[in-house]
Amino acid sequence: MCLACSAEILEGEVVQPAAHALTEAEGERYALTCMARPQSDLVLDRGSYPPSIDGDAEADAVADD
Repeated sequence: MCLACSAEILEGEVVQPAAHALTEAEGERYALTCMARPQSDLVLDRGSYPPSIDGDAEADAVADD
């Protein structure tokens, strides 16, 4: 799973039983748009990533320096 399609759910609900890369808490606030199935109208922020992904990106950037 690449997680490139991650988006923060600002409004609405999705189901995403196959989104194993997200923690349970992250799955309530973030959607993997390639897997999530909307249960209502949605408003998403495609520029946001879950903390577990954001933290990994920051660690990679530091390691590259």
